[in-house]
Amino acid sequence: MQRFLLALCLVVAACGGGAESSVTPTAAPATLAPAESTPSTVATPSTAETTVASTTVPLPSTTLPPLTGFELTEIADVSVPVGFAAAPGSDTLFVIDKTGLIYAIDAGGATSEYLDLRGEVSDGFEQGLLGLAFAPDFESSGRLYVSYTDRSGATVIEEFLDEDGTPAQSETLFRAAQPAGNHNGGSMLFDEGGLLYVGLGDGGGANDRYRNGQNTDTPLGAILRFDLAQPNLIPAANPFAGGGGAPEIWATGLRNPWRLSIDEGVMIVPDVGQNAYEEISLVPLNEPGPNLGWPRFEGLHCFDTSLGCDDEGLVIPVVEIPHGDAGSCSITGGFVYRGEAIPEWQGRYFYSDYCGGYLRSVTFVDGAATDHIDWTQQIGGPVGNVLAVGAAPSGELLIGVGDGRVLRVDPIR
Repeated sequence: MQRFLLALCLVVAACGGGAESSVTPTAAPATLAPAESTPSTVATPSTAETTVASTTVPLPSTTLPPLTGFELTEIADVSVPVGFAAAPGSDTLFVIDKTGLIYAIDAGGATSEYLDLRGEVSDGFEQGLLGLAFAPDFESSGRLYVSYTDRSGATVIEEFLDEDGTPAQSETLFRAAQPAGNHNGGSMLFDEGGLLYVGLGDGGGANDRYRNGQNTDTPLGAILRFDLAQPNLIPAANPFAGGGGAPEIWATGLRNPWRLSIDEGVMIVPDVGQNAYEEISLVPLNEPGPNLGWPRFEGLHCFDTSLGCDDEGLVIPVVEIPHGDAGSCSITGGFVYRGEAIPEWQGRYFYSDYCGGYLRSVTFVDGAATDHIDWTQQIGGPVGNVLAVGAAPSGELLIGVGDGRVLRVDPIR
């Protein structure tokens, strides 16, 4: 019950380890057609009513035996798994636990505590240890970065140095006061050029209470970008690097981005909605100062009419999920599958929802969404309160559930 309550805190405002064990496998028809489901909205500019969904999809040919189903393998049991990370050059999986622990799971399945920040972290409501990213040069530099809510409720970005497998504190790089205990965001990742991105929510409350979504003077309600090679940490290409706003901002108009990812030079941004719509947007990394619209819009729909309902200059979501769709309430972003065990999934972006507990995929082609597929029944039905969808070091798909389980999706052939 305690685990559930901790996990539940992650979405209220939006509406250890062990050996591997196998969850009951689910066989699929030979054609592996995804089950019928209520479609999500695949959005196009200038419309809020375009719905596209596939319930069958031709799977690519492969030299492997035919794919007939999937099974879920439990690879860890922690407290509140909110994210996964891998270090360059390592086959160790790192699990981010909201309570303040980072677990390391080696290739043999052995689990150990890698970093314990419970003494520094406040993990009430939507607070906690929320992000982890290893520097691209980690093998030589040993640098890694965490994002967490400190005891005063502020968001902290901290650098650590790994010395022979043990991280030692180095320095605090950034700190942002938070007016409320929800919408902390916290997802962090590097691009191929070594720039660090961190997503922060709008400060909490409801209806953008603190008016941060469209306020470029605050790092809240934004995706931040840092250049760790610069003394001031600010990339010269940031939209406000020369003044006129918070210099660390790269993108604005976010409510609570939950689990960012990057694929082929594009950031995939899932943003938790207010009461009616969840959304996914695509933002090329070379786009200057993107504005994702909150609170002018929630998904494709005008939200705060006092700010106007013109979407000119805004990033339009490519996927919108209404809350009437399978009980959706709070999107859990994922990643584009690039693993080897299921080549039939190559290039598909997988995501879930905290309340819906499903597993869905969508393919992005030329900035648009297509082939929106629901795989939930193929994995045995909804898995529970999904907090994280991510990749193992091998590239295989992982799911973090609010009851503490970390599950890997394995093919049956």
